[in-house]
Formats: sequence, C-alpha cells, structure tokens
Amino acid sequence: MMPIVPIFWIAYINVGVKRLMLLFGVEIAVFFAVWGHDLTRSLGYVIVGSFITLAFICVVAAYKYGIVIRRYSFMEYGKQYEIKDYYKPFHSLNNYRSLSTFNSNAIDSKIFFTKQSTWAYFDNIRIILQAQSIPDNAAVLLLGGGGCSLAKTIIQQYPSSHIDVIEISKTMVSITKRFFLSPRETQKITLLLRDASEYVTHTKKQYDIIIVDLFVNSEIPKNSLGWRFIHTLARLSKMRTIVFVNLLGAKKSSVQQIISYYKRAFPNHHLYLNGKTTSTLIAVHQLKGNFPHQALIPV
Repeated sequence: MMPIVPIFWIAYINVGVKRLMLLFGVEIAVFFAVWGHDLTRSLGYVIVGSFITLAFICVVAAYKYGIVIRRYSFMEYGKQYEIKDYYKPFHSLNNYRSLSTFNSNAIDSKIFFTKQSTWAYFDNIRIILQAQSIPDNAAVLLLGGGGCSLAKTIIQQYPSSHIDVIEISKTMVSITKRFFLSPRETQKITLLLRDASEYVTHTKKQYDIIIVDLFVNSEIPKNSLGWRFIHTLARLSKMRTIVFVNLLGAKKSSVQQIISYYKRAFPNHHLYLNGKTTSTLIAVHQLKGNFPHQALIPV
C-alpha cells in the first residue's frame, strides 16, 4: 500500500489537460491585454501581474469545473486505484468521493456527501424497490462490497434495514472502513472479509433483498455464475425475497445459461432483465408498480 500524500500537494482544478492548456493560453492573452501596454516595467511587476492574472483564472475555473483532491492511492489485483474527493463551490449537492482506477475517469465506487434523489450506482434497483413492499427492518445481503456506496445508499433510503456486505479483498475492506463508512453507519452495515461462495454456503441467515455484485478486475468470478452458487443462494431467500444480479461484462453466450440456473433455483419467482442494458437480472415473486415500456424484459 502506498503512503498517504499530503493533501496540499495533490489538490487540483478539475479541468483536464486540454482545458489546462487553454487556461494557460487565456492567461497569457489576459496578461498582455492588462499589463502589455507597459512592457518597460521591472521583472517584479511582470511576475506579480502574471500571478494575479493566473490566480483569477484559477478561481473562475475552480468555480466552473470544481476542485479534485486526491486522498489516497493503493494497489490491488495488480492495478493502481485512487480515492478522490470532488468539490464544486456553491454546488454542495454535487460533491462526492470516488474510488477509481488511477488517472482514469472510470469510477468503481461513488458516494455523495449529501442525500440524492437518485442513486449514484445501480439506480434501477431504487426504481424497482420503491414500487415493492419492503419490510421496515429489511435484511439485505450485498455480495461484493467495493466502497460500500450501494450499501450506504440503501441505508439512507431504508434506515431501519440492516446490510451484510461480503468482500473478499482485505485491502478494500480496510479502505472502505477508513474512507467510506462512518461509525454510525457501521451500526447498520456489517462489512465482512469473506469469500462470497463460502459465505452463502455456511450462513444460516435469510434475507429480504439479495444483491450479487461480484467483480475481480472488472470480470465476474466464474464460480458465482455456476449452478452450485445460485442454488445455494436460493437457500438464503424467503418467499418474497428480491434478487438483483449484476451481469455487466458477462458473455452473451453464458447469460441464457445463467438465467436458466436462476429459473431452476427460484421457481416461484418471475425473472426480468433491465431493459436499457440487459445487464441486471431481477428475480421477484410478484412485481408491483407500473414501469415504462421495455424498462423490464421478462425472461
């Protein structure tokens, strides 16, 4: 694990390379427009004038594009990840913390600092759950923890529920506890360092909501797509348990086989695919609510 870098070394304006080059061009143009009429001034005047102009442009850019603070960097599964905070002055609703691949715009986990009307991750779950009859003290199982962003969001929506989060990475568990979970949230979210297949095999608990979100380096572990895992998962469900399975990245040739396994394991449930991307499989005993045409595809 890499050591923490002092924050004041890594705070930067969220403008990108192209915008940064444009800002330098604007800075030079503004400098000559304001100070260029008298180039006989001393070098000190030139330096001070340049810094004042650049500072003004940086303030404007920070207001428009926001400020990013790189909090932490670490290695896991042979890849380098980073935790960043994004702040936009006077737009606090848009401020968030993210976990992403180093120097990449691809976000693996994201939490907003304020409650949102939509979810930053898996918003299709929110839409479906809102139309169902969810127990006030719902027991939720989340296989695949990441930064616990989904678990935090569910707790905000259903504050009386309790979530068991199963994560196989010791590094990710440590990072999550340090940067993503507050002490108050740990009373509602139990983060366990376990292999998901091992957990579903040995636990005696049953859950109202089960979410399978298992990835290793953006790939779904093969053992979580097999009959043995899915059949064991059914043992953890109740009659009206709702199951969500993230199939993003699964090969099209294997999706139909996975669906057939879930049909056998959950014979009293109806199965649907998310209509937009068909990347989420939903198993529900009786679907309630009116959803837009093709939002959910029966399978």
